[in-house]
Amino acid sequence: MLLILSFIFFSLAIFTGIDGLAKGIKYWKIASEISGNEDNLKSEQKKLEAELDNKNTTFQEAINNMKISINPILYELKELFHELDNIPFASKEINIDNIHSALIIELLTESDYRENLPLEYHSFLDYLIEKHSTYQFQRLLVKN
Repeated sequence: MLLILSFIFFSLAIFTGIDGLAKGIKYWKIASEISGNEDNLKSEQKKLEAELDNKNTTFQEAINNMKISINPILYELKELFHELDNIPFASKEINIDNIHSALIIELLTESDYRENLPLEYHSFLDYLIEKHSTYQFQRLLVKN
């Protein structure tokens, strides 16, 4: 390799003079730097990809270990909306949490929520609110 390189520089010196030799050396240095930079970039890219894979694996493990709890009113609402949209819904294991049902009904009756909901969902929402409001009222009567 060194012999070939020497021959190239010698030929440049003979046929193009000192200026040609200087340009050849400058070209050689730039080509070497570019080649070195490409190698460094490829190495950095591999490191970053490996790092990303490790983070994705950790994130996926965290997702798989999550336990999801949902209020039964919201779960029923989700089922009604999916039924309306003809969306099959297969969920992982979901824990039902009855805590704060009165608060859920209160949030569902707020005008901001209703205004942002498509009109075709309103009848489902009204049905659910009526059903669970009556249920909550009956529970209060039984307790008293």
